[in-house]
Amino acid sequence: MNQLSVKVRRLLAVSCVLVVVGCGSREQGSVPTEAQVVEPPADDTQPQSVEVVAVRRVEIEEVIRASGTIAAKQTSRIGPLVEGVVDEIFVRVGDRPRRGDPLFRTRQNDYRQAVNEAQARLDVVRAELELKQKRFVRARSLVARNLLSQEQFELTETDVAVAQAQLRSAEAALATAEQQLGDTIVHAPFDGTITGRFADEGVYMSNRFSMGGQSAVVELAEAHIVAGIMQAPEAVLSRLRLGQRALLYVGESSPPRETEVFIINDRVDPATRMAEFRLPVRNDDYAIKPGQFVRAEVLTGKRTALTLPRPTIRETQGQKFVVLVDGQSTERRNVQVRDLNTDDVEVLAGLKEGDLVLLDPGDQASETSVQGNLAHVDR
Repeated sequence: MNQLSVKVRRLLAVSCVLVVVGCGSREQGSVPTEAQVVEPPADDTQPQSVEVVAVRRVEIEEVIRASGTIAAKQTSRIGPLVEGVVDEIFVRVGDRPRRGDPLFRTRQNDYRQAVNEAQARLDVVRAELELKQKRFVRARSLVARNLLSQEQFELTETDVAVAQAQLRSAEAALATAEQQLGDTIVHAPFDGTITGRFADEGVYMSNRFSMGGQSAVVELAEAHIVAGIMQAPEAVLSRLRLGQRALLYVGESSPPRETEVFIINDRVDPATRMAEFRLPVRNDDYAIKPGQFVRAEVLTGKRTALTLPRPTIRETQGQKFVVLVDGQSTERRNVQVRDLNTDDVEVLAGLKEGDLVLLDPGDQASETSVQGNLAHVDR
């Protein structure tokens, strides 16, 4: 905040002390309700200089603050495509395979044998088809010369059709066997990082019951783009809009990353009354890790506000107050404030624009008295 802070220019020759005077019936140590100015005895004490700051009206960015967890763009628990013993795993946690890179391999012996058997069956069917086609050509010649009955000719024609169907079936069986052999090696479906490994070589894995990732071998996360899954009170939903600019804070010392509101979940959790929204951010260096805690500030618009530096605020018995400088006197003034940032607070009640308060009240902000050296100040 652009603070207006002025140094006392002309100090009074005599220091004034404000003493709290309580009601006659009040017990000693109770909190006073008003202050009176009394003349101090003359002495040679040198007056102190104090700093005051004015309540300023400034333009601020209205902010929605939320916290949440970093999630990868997508995460897949990847298991075998065919049943068998895991023969070799090519990756480990922390590796960053590219799309198409091999992840692990299921033992291939049985599937390679199945390909050989399917190929042999296909060769047999092709030979049978060739033989039946030759018989069909001969039968057609004979029936044209009335040397073969029409019924026998139709039987040879049917034999050819059956053989052709068997050929297609054998070709499909070979393709299936070759596909299963190829599926013994599982490849990365997208660029990502290995975030989990759930099996070792020698373990028999099934692809039939994969509910809940129980048959997964590795976990692959696409983390070059991540998103903050943020939670905010449902009361702020009316202020959230898609495309709003936001700042994402990951870690304690990392600078904020600029992003925008990309998704607003239409569901509010009935147990917590929290709403979810998502803030994506590029993560090409993989510096942000899925699962990290994250804070966010969504900038929803500008408005004016009365502000003060945080050091001007004191608190006793749960009541926040400042030391107000009014002409040649000071007084304690109760205020209502809320945090704006690490340096400033917004004044909600108790002060008006231009009011001067002590920048650092120190001992002058005790529970029972407020004292200070007064001076004319230049505004």
